[in-house]
Amino acid sequence: MGMIRPIKKEEKDMTIAGHFSDLTDLRIDRTKRRKLFDIITIAIAICSTLSDGAETG
Repeated sequence: MGMIRPIKKEEKDMTIAGHFSDLTDLRIDRTKRRKLFDIITIAIAICSTLSDGAETG
């Protein structure tokens, strides 16, 4: 396994966190049970899985 290295400034937008870092969470504080970044990451993973032809049901 390789070493984990810090992300360079020019590579920032190559990550999910870097791409969505400017996104503003407009939810009310009392409804924030989960971090917005976690919700976005899970949604992307689900869309990616379903687009690969995975069967559900």
